[in-house]
Amino acid sequence: MFKKGSCQYRVYRVLRLLAVGYGTLMLFACTMADRMIFMPPPASYSLTDEGVVQFGVAKEFSGIYRPASEAGAPTLLWAHGNAEDAGSVGEVASLFSRQGFGVMVYDYPGYGHSKGKPNEQGAYRSADAAYDFLTKEQGVPPEMIVLVGQSVGGGSASYLAEEGKGAGLVLISPFKSAFRVITKVKVLPWDRFDNLKRMGKIEMPLLVIHGDADEVIPHEHGIALYEKHSGPKEMLGLKGVGHNDLWALANQAVVEAIEEFWSRIER
Repeated sequence: MFKKGSCQYRVYRVLRLLAVGYGTLMLFACTMADRMIFMPPPASYSLTDEGVVQFGVAKEFSGIYRPASEAGAPTLLWAHGNAEDAGSVGEVASLFSRQGFGVMVYDYPGYGHSKGKPNEQGAYRSADAAYDFLTKEQGVPPEMIVLVGQSVGGGSASYLAEEGKGAGLVLISPFKSAFRVITKVKVLPWDRFDNLKRMGKIEMPLLVIHGDADEVIPHEHGIALYEKHSGPKEMLGLKGVGHNDLWALANQAVVEAIEEFWSRIER
């Protein structure tokens, strides 16, 4: 062992502290990550409400579906943010319904009336089930589906986009990955929702919408995703808009951006 007080001993102490700290961080991330990432609120809607649907092999997932009312209009497959469910996204969905768009907002396990515990893989399963509901049960052609993910929902939307499902991808206030919102750089091997890694594999058109005053997920996360994507892409930066006031301050700008994005997708 190194002599106490020597330079080698001091280096050894520093390295040991770093190792202990990193191990503690890994343990915390492994055991507490899902509780920090997913914070489902009480269900804001009833299964008997208009437009509510249950889907999946055992009807284990729930959501709200409003079919397109205009010929040639897309259906937005909407993965919502944290601390909300399909019912609480109702006003946002109405903005697009009034334009003739179809909207399918679905809930992850543990949200709304979807069964199970919320985690990354469960979010992907609900995304697959919602996509199958639209294409197989409702007959919506894949080329008429636009994937939309807001905040944590960007992970599920990016997952479907990497699988080549849908015609375009819209990310609203997205992160590079869940842990990098806090750590800034990737320091853990089991990060959640690694959207940045996926961007290099996604070929469909991309629209990133992000407020430059976002206090939860910094604006540079959206920029990084935009820059990593190598296909057709657009970015709408919203000046003075944060994470939780986006719809209150910029709803019309977002609706128009998505409408224009759809008009430029080749079909």
